[in-house]
Formats: sequence, C-alpha cells, structure tokens
Amino acid sequence: MGQYYNETTGCTDVENDTECNARCFNDYSFPDKFNGTTEMTTTTKTPCLIKRIVPDIPMQYEEYIVGLGWISRPCPAGLLYVQDDCECTKVVAVSKPSACTPEIYLPFNNSHYDQSGKNNYILNENVVVDNGKAVFNGYNSQLVIPRFTNVDPSTIVVKVLYTSDHEMLTQPQTILSNGNCGQGSSIGIAESYGSVIFTVGTITTNTISSATVPVYQTASHEKDIVLSFNQGVLKGKLGNNEKVMDHLSRHLHSARCALHIGNSGNVNGGWFKGAIEELSIYLCA
Repeated sequence: MGQYYNETTGCTDVENDTECNARCFNDYSFPDKFNGTTEMTTTTKTPCLIKRIVPDIPMQYEEYIVGLGWISRPCPAGLLYVQDDCECTKVVAVSKPSACTPEIYLPFNNSHYDQSGKNNYILNENVVVDNGKAVFNGYNSQLVIPRFTNVDPSTIVVKVLYTSDHEMLTQPQTILSNGNCGQGSSIGIAESYGSVIFTVGTITTNTISSATVPVYQTASHEKDIVLSFNQGVLKGKLGNNEKVMDHLSRHLHSARCALHIGNSGNVNGGWFKGAIEELSIYLCA
C-alpha cells in the first residue's frame, strides 16, 4: 500500500498525496510497452495449496507447515485474506477500537456493590468488607454474581488483587469459579501451595474440553493475578510471571451456574481464606 508499480524501479513510493489503492498480482495482464504494441500478456496463476480461509474470520488464514499441520495466521491490520490471491490483499478500513470497560468492578470501598456502572447484583454470604478489603473466612463466605450465568463468551479477562497465606495450604482453594452446578466450570481460578491455577472449559460442536495453566507462587502473600481467554488463547499471569496455552476452541462452554467468588463446590478447590482488595471482569480484550 502507498506504492505504485514502475517498470524501472519496481514498487515505488507515491511522491504526492494521491491515495494509491492499486495492487500488483502475479497474474496481472499488462500491455507490452517495450515494443510499442497493445498486445496483452497474461501469466498463469499458481494454485494456492498451502493456505486456506478460516470460515467467518476473514482477517485470518491457515497455512500448512510440514510437521505441524494447519497453523492459524493473522493478517496485517487493514487487510483481509483472499483465497484467489493466496495472501491478505483485500483492503479494509481499520476502525478505532471502542473503549474496553469492565462488566464487574469491585474495589470494596466499604461495600461489596458493583462499581462498573452496570448495577450488577452481587449476593454477599458471610464476606466481611472492611478497610478496602473483602475478607473470606475459608469455610462459608462467598460472593455470588448471577450476571455470568449461561454466558459463553469468546473473550473474558479477570483481574484480582488479593492476599493469602498460600504456604499454609494443604489443598487448593478457590478464588473464583462457575462450577458449583455439577457441570464443571467454564472459568476457574484456584491456588495451591506451589501455584495459582487458571482453568477454562471450552466447547467445540458438542464436545466440552478443559484447559489449565499453572503459574508458580512467589514468597509474597500479596498477589496481582490475571486470567485472560481471548479467541482460543488462555493466559494466566501472577505478577510478572505468565503462562500461555493456545489453539483452544474459541468459545467457553455455557455453564448454567452463577460466578462464585471464594467457592466452587470443590470443583476447583475448597473455600477461599484470604482478603480480596479489588476484582474486575471484562468481556473484551
């Protein structure tokens, strides 16, 4: 883009403000200007055998790599994949992304109420909110968020700032989960003595799969964690440490359970004992 074809110099930058949207093809027909005639010469297009479209996702394509199989590739910003060209050649306007705002925001400033501006209802069961922290006792305290019942997004990001004495744990404890209804969880965060465990449950056709990434604990009891699932890529982050798992199904499975903070019915771990200073949930990257 921004260039034109010159018979002497090849693809050459446009020297003025004229917008240049022309494309150069291997199969392009052109007049033979060297002999002064108007005879047209056409080359034969090479079959595109190692690349293919991704249905319903025109900004991506798949390329066959020997030993790896079909690998998903993104197009550069502003281009879509065209099978006839075997490249990302279709020019599209790149819209400015809208602001990504949280669906849930809990700063625990003297209450357990949602501060995202979307007025989501949150049930408080035995959680004590005091001095900017939500304190969980480890045996019957939890927050329940019905907003995420039967939600199957392709993107979800959960950020939690909390403290706990993980070195005293003899079994995993749940930070959040929607696995309390006997169907398994589509999203879960738990911690053990040695790691913070990030889990998602995805669905392909009618098959539900589970994927987990653990991130090693540090000596600190103060933790800043992020679970991110976006278009089939799961990331778990604890402080500056991060683990990634990709090539998953692009959608979470729809769990009929509300999201529980501090409890999972023993699906992801036991009751949470510790204090959460801030929690936010996004349905955008």
